Amino acid sequence: MDEKKQYTKKEHSRGNKAPRGYRLNNPLNIEHGTSKWLGLADEQPDPKFCKFGSRMYGWRAALIILKRTYRKRGWASPRLIIEHWAPTTENNTRRYLEFVCHWLGNISPDKLLAANDYLAMMKAMAIFENGYLDEEGLDEAWRNRRHYGCL
Repeated sequence: MDEKKQYTKKEHSRGNKAPRGYRLNNPLNIEHGTSKWLGLADEQPDPKFCKFGSRMYGWRAALIILKRTYRKRGWASPRLIIEHWAPTTENNTRRYLEFVCHWLGNISPDKLLAANDYLAMMKAMAIFENGYLDEEGLDEAWRNRRHYGCL
């Protein structure tokens, strides 16, 4: 089996219960904070993670964080992104970084990402966060990235 194919929704079965990130339409598990994201669901059932009205809004918020907020702060390599996204106090950051770099073609963790690398980066992060990739809403969020300042 193709190594990346094993992480697709079709190839991955968890019975009837999807991972929390997908149940909340929040593939990268964005935590509640001060941001009032477009597309947040009226009801927020999870005390830690945001719930979005559709998956596209969850991908959109992740894209804005990664490409607008993080890049503005100079966090444009897999290492800097993952160290801030998944701190060692809450995650196995080393394993997360290794997975993402492998998914991106065994790149150096310190390689500066080009604009188009962020799509693959988000896919890798969603797999690590949820166990598999469900791309629902991702194409729409990526196509419209210029509308929300993510070139």
